[in-house]
Amino acid sequence: MHVDRDEETCKFRLDPVALVRNPGFSAKEPRKVQRLITDNRQGLLEAWHEYFSE
Repeated sequence: MHVDRDEETCKFRLDPVALVRNPGFSAKEPRKVQRLITDNRQGLLEAWHEYFSE
């Protein structure tokens, strides 16, 4: 899962939730994003599978 804001980007794996790379955000920001992803993981996984199974 890619997360973009302005010119910054980072990438997370959804299962298990983990930061894959962070070439742009500060060290603190991906931790906040990771909490959001973890809290919403089930819905994100369902959307991922629905989108890529078509």
